[in-house]
Amino acid sequence: MIRYVFFYPSEVIGGAELLFLRLAQYLVQKSYSILIVDQEKPSYISRNLDRNIKNIDFFNAGNHSKCYLNENDTLIIAMSYIDIFREAIIPNDKTKIIIWDLHPYNLIEQLSFSKMYKYSQLVSKPLKYLEYSSIRKIRNLIEVGTNSSALFFMCSYNYEFNNIFFKPKISPIYLPIFIPEIRIQNSIDKLAKVCNEIINIAWISRLDSDKIDVLYLLIDDVINFNKKSNLRVKLHIIGDGNMLVSLKKSTHTDMICFTGRLIDNELTDYLKSINIGFAMGTSVLEFAARKIPSVVVPTTTEVDVFSKVTKRYCWLYDTIGYDVATSKKYIEQNITKSFETIIIEFIKDTFGDIQDKCFKYQINSHSISSVANRLIDLSIKSDLTYKKLKTTKIYQHSYYQAFLRGLKRDVKKLLTLCKKR
Repeated sequence: MIRYVFFYPSEVIGGAELLFLRLAQYLVQKSYSILIVDQEKPSYISRNLDRNIKNIDFFNAGNHSKCYLNENDTLIIAMSYIDIFREAIIPNDKTKIIIWDLHPYNLIEQLSFSKMYKYSQLVSKPLKYLEYSSIRKIRNLIEVGTNSSALFFMCSYNYEFNNIFFKPKISPIYLPIFIPEIRIQNSIDKLAKVCNEIINIAWISRLDSDKIDVLYLLIDDVINFNKKSNLRVKLHIIGDGNMLVSLKKSTHTDMICFTGRLIDNELTDYLKSINIGFAMGTSVLEFAARKIPSVVVPTTTEVDVFSKVTKRYCWLYDTIGYDVATSKKYIEQNITKSFETIIIEFIKDTFGDIQDKCFKYQINSHSISSVANRLIDLSIKSDLTYKKLKTTKIYQHSYYQAFLRGLKRDVKKLLTLCKKR
């Protein structure tokens, strides 16, 4: 019998954390055994699983201890942990490895000059030559993983971004993110009414530095709309994070309110008064699953592009290839719409067609049953063992590569210390 092993040691709530938590819960419901491996402190996933269920085990890899896997185990990891998991886990050579790419930067972050690749096209080309060997290994990883039915991209944007950089010769396998059906059963059946000519819109996310720039674009759109329209838009910001205090200080209007973090039934109850939801990733699916008109916002990786245009958004059902954020290609293909256009289309939609389209799209493309069952089928079909993964040589580093990796690690530590001061 297969045992599924999860390693996602993050301690905070976020889209990926919820994704793996819900997947683990679904597999348990399907009578699979699962093992959660943590580092030192309990992860968000292990803290929110019922420890009384017989087929769930937990392992804490603190104090230099490591978790040994066997040949019947299938390890499910996010691409971001492709290297780090070995600090806590020692797989058997026959252990299967399933890799899920959940962010466009997951692969590039494995490289020493990742920051420069992300933010400076000018110097990217010469730097690629300096670590061509590492790039070639990751390309090999993508090809071997995909051909082994073991490496999945969550959406077309993630694949396209990495295809341009690494140029692998593959036909990508997509495994989109999902929302559990229980959210759908608790969905809101009626459109929230526009009261006193105020349209209530909501944003859901962690309020951390990687999300905040996109939120500021939305805030600017709300403020500008309210200045020139007879209708008023009130923005409800749902979430918590290290940028919350500075965000509150920079927003001085009664048309923006902060709720803190809301989850499960508490979130459902609050959203009953919301007319439109704006978000990216798992958060935009939270709106759609509750039959709330759902708007996809720009990807965090292209904020600079969207800061120069007014057409930034699109309805969830207009997205391409399971994308859950708009990108430059949406501008080029004339899919994106301005904030004002979104509001006008909502007002004209007296029969609730938009909410129904968003809901049906989420059911057809992002339901847990279809996605999780596909993952199970692919994991059974996969022949990517740990032994085969090692043949890609991603764990073999020359002295030069080890030096670059060590330098990146030290610079990160130094920057972290500077921020704390």
